[in-house]
Amino acid sequence: MEGMKQSGSPNGSPRLPPGNLGLPVLGETLDYLKSQNTEDPDSFVRERQAKYGRTFLTNLLGNNMVMVTAPELAELLLTDEKLFKTEWPKSTRMLLGERSVTTTQGARHKNLRSLVTGPLSLDNLKRYVPVIEERVLAQLGTWESGTTVAAYQELRKLTFSIISELIFGAKPGPQADRLSGFFNKWLVGLFSLFAVRIPFTGFAASMDARDAILEETAGILKERRSALASGAPVPNDILTRLMTEKDAQGAQLSDEDLQDNLLALLFAGHDTSASALASIIRYLSDDPAVVQKLREEHADVRSRKEAGEPLTWEDVRKMSYTEKVISEGLRVRPVVANNFKVATRDVSIDGYVIPAGHNVTLNYRSIMRSEALFPEPKAFKPERFDEKPAPYTFLPFGSGERQCPGSALARMEMAVFLYHFVNDWEWTLVNPAEATSYFPLPQPVEGLPIKRRKRSAAD
Repeated sequence: MEGMKQSGSPNGSPRLPPGNLGLPVLGETLDYLKSQNTEDPDSFVRERQAKYGRTFLTNLLGNNMVMVTAPELAELLLTDEKLFKTEWPKSTRMLLGERSVTTTQGARHKNLRSLVTGPLSLDNLKRYVPVIEERVLAQLGTWESGTTVAAYQELRKLTFSIISELIFGAKPGPQADRLSGFFNKWLVGLFSLFAVRIPFTGFAASMDARDAILEETAGILKERRSALASGAPVPNDILTRLMTEKDAQGAQLSDEDLQDNLLALLFAGHDTSASALASIIRYLSDDPAVVQKLREEHADVRSRKEAGEPLTWEDVRKMSYTEKVISEGLRVRPVVANNFKVATRDVSIDGYVIPAGHNVTLNYRSIMRSEALFPEPKAFKPERFDEKPAPYTFLPFGSGERQCPGSALARMEMAVFLYHFVNDWEWTLVNPAEATSYFPLPQPVEGLPIKRRKRSAAD
């Protein structure tokens, strides 16, 4: 089937792009996964672009799909849900749940999104800054100068502690530790080729972890509902808002709705942020000039505050260079590589016809790491963002009505961490040549060990 052209049959069936569907069942999944465990994760897409063009046919995770790699085609895919609806792989849908804002469709999705985005509004983000800073300082406060630490694991602990406290007021302790452990097992199966719950398989272990998470959150919901019913004080967190707000039709979320969406929020605010921060730390390690610019910007913020005075939303908003560093980290090593869609009707795109029901995947990474769009695409250059990127060329959180609702929260979390980490610590990479695994998201394979030293006033 190598190089198979989908050119339409004599009876006039739609003409799909050229491509290779690979092996039966497996498709090209093994080739794709192999590329994600090298320092050239773009190779799978780049080789097929050279052979077939910017739009090509492949088979990943057991699904035939058209892969799109051009920004001028991204707008259509991301903004018109009437033509292309979002449909994640079966394993993702099963692990997130069919009631999640990530997996629902149409009016149901709009209602859920309006409820989920409420707690992430600007007014609420302002309230979250002290919570985030408290957790950052607590985590960094456990570090010992002159020692080595696996930075990626520390970041995962930190981001989980932040998002779990923001969502349901969970402080560090046994329950948070249990949830974090279950969550790490859950993540492994998120993009599985065989989404069948067969005992002793990795996917079954992830589904078992989902069940354990749901059991934990069921207990949290029961306690919170009891407190709300009795008029007892409750945390002013995301869970309370989701439990008490109503959608446009006046309906409230059921416990099943809440559980699936709590899981989606945990995912959006945990491993994704930890992955992005790990990448940024790695690039900063090789670029003292960028570190110095960050410190100068942060020193300016500190100069306007009393000693020990906490950060505010306004302080974070003033960190324009920090924002550029975060943006470049998200561009050069995107956390999310693909967006999965399904054509709802026959659609003409890039000179081909995609039939209704066919899978379409927009590859974010090939766009954000394109030589034509971002010269020296593998180089870490925050100054790229001195100017606003062209439309649909910078898509770390997607776009349109499916854009990640927690993007502003994630950026704020990263900015607060960098403010304290960069100013209070010097560090070096233990292994500058450490490999990265890019599936399901970028992760340093050794945990990003760093040698750290607390900075003094003389530094």
